[in-house]
Amino acid sequence: MRYIYLFFLTFVVIDFFVIQKDDDLKTYMFCMGSFLYLITFFVFSFNKLKSEDFNFILSNDYRLLSAPILMFFGLSLIFAFVNSDIGDIKIIPNYNLYSIITDYINFVSYTIFLWYIYIEYRNHKRVIPEE
Repeated sequence: MRYIYLFFLTFVVIDFFVIQKDDDLKTYMFCMGSFLYLITFFVFSFNKLKSEDFNFILSNDYRLLSAPILMFFGLSLIFAFVNSDIGDIKIIPNYNLYSIITDYINFVSYTIFLWYIYIEYRNHKRVIPEE
């Protein structure tokens, strides 16, 4: 993990000062961070499956780790292209590609986050006695 952090930090510095120094929205930085999160998540998941740690795969913590997967993947597909007009493509009348993707991935991601919060609240409510 140390090498991954070092690689990402190096990329961020180079992107910030050399590659996209004039852009307000650092899309390459977001895409690289999303890509690294996806890779480390899948490697972590496969290691847990290989060690047959099914309790962790079915746990609430794993649900929290998996919530931003779709968000990172979907927004990386939008931001990966240098042309910013790709988000303005009309798919359905009055709805562009960016709004359709962000609406659906935000709905799914935040539903998983709320599911995590509900389960944590329910579990801690049983442990902490009411006064």
